[in-house]
Amino acid sequence: MSRKRRIITLLSAVILFLFAIALPITGVVKTEFFPVSDGDALYLSIRGPVGLNLDQTDAITQEVEKRLLKTPDIVNFSTIVGNPGSTSKIGEGGLNNSNTASITIKLTDPEDRNIKAYNIADEIRQSLADIQDATITVSTPSGGPPSGKAFQAQISGENLQTLDKIANDLKPLVDSISGTVNSDISLKDAPAEYTFILDSAKMELYDLNTGIVGSTLRTAISGTSVTTVIRENKDVEVIARFAKDKIPTLDAIRNLQILNAKNQPVFIKNVATVKLTPSVGSISRINQKRTVLLTADVSGTASSTEVVKEFQKKIAEDYSLPEGYEISYGGENEQNTESVLSIIRAILCSSRFRWLLLVFSLVWLF
Repeated sequence: MSRKRRIITLLSAVILFLFAIALPITGVVKTEFFPVSDGDALYLSIRGPVGLNLDQTDAITQEVEKRLLKTPDIVNFSTIVGNPGSTSKIGEGGLNNSNTASITIKLTDPEDRNIKAYNIADEIRQSLADIQDATITVSTPSGGPPSGKAFQAQISGENLQTLDKIANDLKPLVDSISGTVNSDISLKDAPAEYTFILDSAKMELYDLNTGIVGSTLRTAISGTSVTTVIRENKDVEVIARFAKDKIPTLDAIRNLQILNAKNQPVFIKNVATVKLTPSVGSISRINQKRTVLLTADVSGTASSTEVVKEFQKKIAEDYSLPEGYEISYGGENEQNTESVLSIIRAILCSSRFRWLLLVFSLVWLF
């Protein structure tokens, strides 16, 4: 073989090699490391409006359970309504999850049914679609380790209200993509909070400071740790707080008296105003930027990569982000991309070592 043909053959092999590597990167060849498995379990979650009590949540859950009983291929299910440690009373602390419930569904063995688990999940979603009093999601376990949601758009910016508006604007676009289910926004409403706003002028007039007022409110509402005692070889924290019957309502807190530096009693309502303000459950940050996650699962054989591409196309055609706000993508799609790139890097490194080994072998032989 002539030198020219050897060079052409070598270049052709390199080009074909690079072309093969580019196929999964460009999405021509679909990649999915851990597809949805046809297992024997489904997970159903119920989230009602903030403030829904346990009885109301339980009523919705019972309606869901009645419909599950009519679904074939379900062996049994277990239900948890609310959070046993939740509370809604002033000063008792804890997270109030009385508006949530979860159901773990046990299916028949895959060998004993002619339908996939994700198809059963689709049927359950359809049967529960008319329940408008709560958000209900049905999910199937993936075939591998946890990797986040199949679709995850990370919307970053400064203003939470703007982020919330963008996420709610884009949610219908996600829902319109074939194969997406259980779309959700990470910014959740929480029970409204009472905010005490201190008047600095009145504080000075009554000879008070924020430390004294804050300490009194903390002791009244949640208590203050004063010491630790040992009982039965265990440390027991001693909390000093007002008796519950002394502050049964917000008005009672307003009428609390504080002793100023001159030992004169001052009502809290004389130096502070109380406002009921909206609240959110949590605020996420990615790269030091406030971020709201718009997520979704994919049903059946749908590809997370294709969902991301379709979403990006819809945004380019139908939506314009405000200045200073951006969208990045994470979740399962990001991890799949990272996995593919790491494999490609490993292939390139190994190829380089093989070429070096070949060169050294030729040098040694000749």
